[in-house]
Amino acid sequence: MDEQHSIADSATKTASNDEQGLRTRIERALPTLPRAGRYAIAIALALLWVVPLIGMVMASVRPLSEIIDGWWHLRGMTITFENYREAWSFSSAPMGRAMLNTFVVTVPSVLVVTLLGAMAAYPFSRFEFPLRKTLFFVMIMVMAAPPELVAMGNYNTLRSIGLFDTYLGLILVHVGWGMGWVVMFLRNYLLGLPDELEEAARVDGASRYQIFRTIVLPYASPALVSVAVIQFTWVWNAFFFPMVFMRSSDSVLAPQALPLLKGRLQIDWGLVAAGSVMTMIVPILVFVFLQRYYKRGMVAAVAD
Repeated sequence: MDEQHSIADSATKTASNDEQGLRTRIERALPTLPRAGRYAIAIALALLWVVPLIGMVMASVRPLSEIIDGWWHLRGMTITFENYREAWSFSSAPMGRAMLNTFVVTVPSVLVVTLLGAMAAYPFSRFEFPLRKTLFFVMIMVMAAPPELVAMGNYNTLRSIGLFDTYLGLILVHVGWGMGWVVMFLRNYLLGLPDELEEAARVDGASRYQIFRTIVLPYASPALVSVAVIQFTWVWNAFFFPMVFMRSSDSVLAPQALPLLKGRLQIDWGLVAAGSVMTMIVPILVFVFLQRYYKRGMVAAVAD
């Protein structure tokens, strides 16, 4: 009998412990009131961004007659990609040619500013030279200048040298505009590079160029990817600089072509939505494929 009682007591204690353990796990899994408040704010902000995006996608794949009273009416919904076909070959501003023009401007702007920014950031993070702090301060001041001021200073210059309304002229403007923040960003990242790596390379007889190519650039690859993603997004979505420096209809970029899709007599919102989706999908895909390196570069640059 005593043995049976002890077995029963043991089973009861085990069940009680399991119940308490389950209750503890549930309590730990449930967020506290402040954390629940932060979750609610984050979800609300996410909805503010996601709901218009869903509306735009829905409008791009439905006829105008179905979205004129609101895209959220789903009864009798018709899915069609006619809007994308029309936007791709639109008469006054075909999105196909506009996106190709945007690639022609964006890719060199990103590659050049990333490479030159790394070459300029390395001396600022490692070397001592006259006016070092002054030059760095001037770069930061350029970042604070409004784009209208940059346009005023470069408009007559590009006209005088024959680069106005050319891809090369617009690329130079984007490179000059992006150099300031790129140098500052990469300098902060390279400050975390251990001096011992460079000293060991110098002992082995490596030159400055070899150190930069074999040590600095591989070490800074996450930051370089972060710079490339941000610069790609800015240049791809830029509207002001192309509007000022590009005038010919054959050189229209994607952000310039979007307003032309609305037509003259009636705005076809499905057509505009399709052009908007085609324009924004490219930087989104770039970020999705490079997000792992982007996060590493952003966290390290801010932390340093």
